[in-house]
Amino acid sequence: MKAASSGHPPTPPVVKAVIPVAGMATRLLPLTKVVPKALLPLGRKPVIQQIVEELAAAGIEQVGLVVGPRTAAVAAHFAPDPALAAHLRRRGLDPAVLETDAGLTIVPIRQPEPLGLGHAIAQARAFVGDAPFVVALGDAVIREPRPGALVRQLIARYRATRPAFVIAVQQVPDEQVRRSGIVEADAEGWVQRILEKPSPEATPVRRASAGRYVFGPVLFHALDAVSPDVQGEIGLTEAMNRLLERGERGLAIPLGPDQRRDDVGELEAYLAAFAAWAGAQLT
Repeated sequence: MKAASSGHPPTPPVVKAVIPVAGMATRLLPLTKVVPKALLPLGRKPVIQQIVEELAAAGIEQVGLVVGPRTAAVAAHFAPDPALAAHLRRRGLDPAVLETDAGLTIVPIRQPEPLGLGHAIAQARAFVGDAPFVVALGDAVIREPRPGALVRQLIARYRATRPAFVIAVQQVPDEQVRRSGIVEADAEGWVQRILEKPSPEATPVRRASAGRYVFGPVLFHALDAVSPDVQGEIGLTEAMNRLLERGERGLAIPLGPDQRRDDVGELEAYLAAFAAWAGAQLT
């Protein structure tokens, strides 16, 4: 696909993704006291494996997995285990069940402290380099008939329009507005601003981030300019708003009627997601 403007070189392919999974998952305690949120089961596989398989289906080749001191086991899920493979073979079982990376290269990236989503993504700067990349939030799983279709769509729109970022959005009810990043955009989808967990009275918009993005490398310059908030965290939303304030463009792409974001960051939502995925895989 050619770039939107003939005055620019072709947009490089999007083959890298970043998955931040370094958070403490305090809203799921005591469930996550020992087991990281990303390793909680979702159907027959853990959350993180469902996300990696989605990205593989979208054409991603390398994943930077941002882990923290309490979530190192997430990276271990993708490491070879020759002893366990040999154990399975001795019992006549197929060790292919241990092939959890969907053929992708998984690169662990350490975030020493959980200092916010923006800070987590900033740790992947060397991994990403100067190319555009996908961000898939580790507590958001996309349920869709064709896995990877949403991310493929985001990548295609990014390459066609060359904005600073593309963000997937979904319609949410009033009661979820306070827990969401609300994306205000014009009729064509060009983002005007993003509100982090506003009150329902603060905006008439009910389109929230669905946890999938494509960013250009310009994001890292915006993250450099973000000051820590009162909790010492660097926010992704503030960096995106800074890009918009500088005249960069962002494009919002709504989920289709057969696509859904399943949130695994809160207990009630996780249990509903587990039931949906388990039901789909048992029928």
